[in-house]
Amino acid sequence: MDRGWRLGIIACTGKALHIEILEAEEPPLHAFKFSNHAFPPSLAGFVEIDGTRYEMAKGGFRWTKGSKTATTDTAGSTQIAEDFEAIVIEADSKAKIVIDQSPNLSVYTWNGEQEGVAEDEAQISLPATSGRTIYEVVAKWTNGEASYTFVVDVK
Repeated sequence: MDRGWRLGIIACTGKALHIEILEAEEPPLHAFKFSNHAFPPSLAGFVEIDGTRYEMAKGGFRWTKGSKTATTDTAGSTQIAEDFEAIVIEADSKAKIVIDQSPNLSVYTWNGEQEGVAEDEAQISLPATSGRTIYEVVAKWTNGEASYTFVVDVK
């Protein structure tokens, strides 16, 4: 997974006095509350595009509750996408990722290689050119992580 880095420079009259590479700050993780969920939870994830909500396919997960840990490994996003009916969209659509309990989200496209996608408050821009794109959404809490996949087809 790519990490964002920022370069800190303190300068005086055009000469650098101090150069430091700082790790980009990530938003704080929240704990997943199991109170209304079994362990491990079967947590659905959704993508909303043009006012319609679609359920994403579940992938692997890791959950911890007290001394219990549950981990699963599933097929990769490209394999999951083979059985996912692509969501047909218009070019330049926006998508909103909806998963309960406010996880931190990372969104990736899979077009031959994994690429990071910038997101803002769980909203992402979808492709402007025609074709099929596979997305992987990784949701993280302090005590768990879950992966989801969806596919769009721009007409």
